[in-house]
Amino acid sequence: MSMFSRTEKFAMVETLPFRMETVLQIIKSPGKMMGLNPSCVSVTQSTEDPSIWILETQSSWFGGLLKTPSRFEAISQQYDDGAEYTVEAALGVTTAAIWSCKALDGPPDDAVPVDDAEGWMELTESATVIAPFPLIGMVTAFYKESHEKQIKGLLNLLRAEVAKTGTE
Repeated sequence: MSMFSRTEKFAMVETLPFRMETVLQIIKSPGKMMGLNPSCVSVTQSTEDPSIWILETQSSWFGGLLKTPSRFEAISQQYDDGAEYTVEAALGVTTAAIWSCKALDGPPDDAVPVDDAEGWMELTESATVIAPFPLIGMVTAFYKESHEKQIKGLLNLLRAEVAKTGTE
């Protein structure tokens, strides 16, 4: 890290009405998880190293007037309770996300009632963003916005998985 880089660390926690095992199936699937990134066009596993994935993205700038394709390597590592994804992006930007799951005994007190929930769990994304100091604010804001879109996509995948298997 250069002296011109800054680091932001933050955690985003979601409570989900799904069993931990169901969520872990997706969290530990690099292709599915990285594919949830809103700017991701494709995700391909490296033929040389199975822990490396190639992300192809397309970012829109100036209200969609300029679209820029990019290609990055991402490293994935799975854990018992989740997975970690580290991406070395352009302009000296590095992002690392550790997604971890924790089973809950029941819904939290402030949870919206869900009739068909058979399990509850807490999903935490602990993120680290490293970027040159002029970009850190923009990159962090974009990262947090992407997280919200990833969660929506994850919920859609979970609902589809449950509908397919009929297990939740």
